[in-house]
Amino acid sequence: MKKWYRHMGLKFKVVLAMTFIILIYSVIFSFVSIRNAQNEINKQLEASHMEITNQFNNYIDNLQSYLLDMSSTPYLNRTLLNILADRPVNTGTTTDAYLHDFLFTTIMSKNNFSFAGVINQTNLNSGYYITTDTSFGLQKYEKLVKSDSFLDFIKNDYDYACYPMPAGDTSILENNVQDKILYIRTIKDTQESFNLLGYLLLGINTSTFDAQCKSVIDTSVSGITMTDSKGRQLYQYGMKEPAFSESAGQNTEIAYEKSQDIRYLKCITKENSLGWTITYYTDLSHQSAPSLSATITYIILIAVAAITVFILIASLITSAVTSPMKKLLHSIQHFQTGDFDQQVEIKYNDEIGQLTEGYNQMVNRIRELIQQNYEIKIQEQKAQLAALQTQINPHFLYNTLDLLYWKAIAYDQDEIAELVYSLSRLFRISLNKGNSFITYEKEAEFLSCYLTLQKSLMSERLTYTLTVPDSIKGTYLPRFLLQPLIENAIVHGLDDNMDNPRLTVTITDHTETVSISIRDNGRGMDQASINKLLNADTASVTKDGESSDKGYAIPNILHRLQIYYGTRMSFQIESQVNSGTCILLELPVTKTLQEETDHV
Repeated sequence: MKKWYRHMGLKFKVVLAMTFIILIYSVIFSFVSIRNAQNEINKQLEASHMEITNQFNNYIDNLQSYLLDMSSTPYLNRTLLNILADRPVNTGTTTDAYLHDFLFTTIMSKNNFSFAGVINQTNLNSGYYITTDTSFGLQKYEKLVKSDSFLDFIKNDYDYACYPMPAGDTSILENNVQDKILYIRTIKDTQESFNLLGYLLLGINTSTFDAQCKSVIDTSVSGITMTDSKGRQLYQYGMKEPAFSESAGQNTEIAYEKSQDIRYLKCITKENSLGWTITYYTDLSHQSAPSLSATITYIILIAVAAITVFILIASLITSAVTSPMKKLLHSIQHFQTGDFDQQVEIKYNDEIGQLTEGYNQMVNRIRELIQQNYEIKIQEQKAQLAALQTQINPHFLYNTLDLLYWKAIAYDQDEIAELVYSLSRLFRISLNKGNSFITYEKEAEFLSCYLTLQKSLMSERLTYTLTVPDSIKGTYLPRFLLQPLIENAIVHGLDDNMDNPRLTVTITDHTETVSISIRDNGRGMDQASINKLLNADTASVTKDGESSDKGYAIPNILHRLQIYYGTRMSFQIESQVNSGTCILLELPVTKTLQEETDHV
């Protein structure tokens, strides 16, 4: 993998990196979008479920209000109270007919009830009922009061209460064929003693609830239950209610709950006349899955489209960046084969343009250095040839000079002996085995011999000092660098008629660099003459390195220094007319000949 990535092109690396970034962004975007979509779906589910719950609750509340109103009519019917109190009445008909008419026209006028009955507390054997379904057979009073419903009702001394009355339950009716909610209400004598006269029994028809739920509830994934204040389940429609935890007791509540690893949304309300709890619940794994799946598909399509477009844009952008880099690489490959005339066109002044400009400058500099190195080699070969020419019979020359030296000593001619010795050393050092560089120690000895001869030529009028620190005597500088400058100072700077011509040569060690000062007290020169020397064309220098005109040793030396050191050296001339001249050089320290060869 690493090897494959290392050999991949820059364009593909950039596109891959940018694709990875946009992929991470797309994953985060998709995750957040899906979460937001899930939350939005949940909000819509909560709103729709709460609306259904409230609609059912409103229906139940209206029914309860009607139930309470209808169950209160016995208290207003004096004839019914007299019948139940076993007091004489004039109904114009039989008691059963009157009770049938009362129950049918007053209570059963709406289809909310499928059963109604009246039980006489005074005459226990007296009871009357009617049904609208096929249920029949009101139980005797002795059996009625032993039913769970009546036992609870009497025990708690309720005025009214509701109880579940499922199909097949025979505690109230001998044959109950349909689910009902049993409503029991006491009938008391409001005319006299307010004694208990009997009970009103009503069977609420739960099939009317089914009609309300059928159009809005999917029974495969949802269900609704209704319980009374005691927690007794009065009604259930659709999916069986899971084992939920107890609610917080609020009148209205929306909650998410897990049961057997299935997540449910449940809506609870208790805002009705009798305080019944209505719970509407839905299996979210089925309810929200289609909507969420469509949303996820939509988000994934957007993410894929965004990634595709981004890759195309990234490819175009990287092509604009890498195209000039490819041109630069192509030029470098040609340069590696030896084509040193390579130049790359620069279109924009951006980072790549600056890099290309630097490459062009580098190629030009390398071409110049190659040319300079070629010139150096030519000069070295000429110097070696000149050294060979001067070594035709060096022993004869040295032996002759030694003979003259000892002859002068023998005849007590010390001055002549010193001149002969200086000339002999001058010849020996100048050959330097054909090397282009010489140590500062040998250069100082060479200059000392040369100044000794010059002093004799000037009738001993010349005064000079030569200072070389021991710390740099073993380091190197170009051969014949300082002698032409000293010769220039003597020949062109010091007047033959001067009373006290003086020359000072000072070499100073600065650790990384060496400074050289050649100062005379001669006639000096103006700034125009200085500029002419510094800017002179080296073409006026002869092929053997000598000046073709006076003063042109300086351009020759400058040319040599630029070849050897480039910008690592400095050369200055300070002078005023009739105030002498000072030549200042600063060269890098060269500790070995190999070190200088590496720089050239």
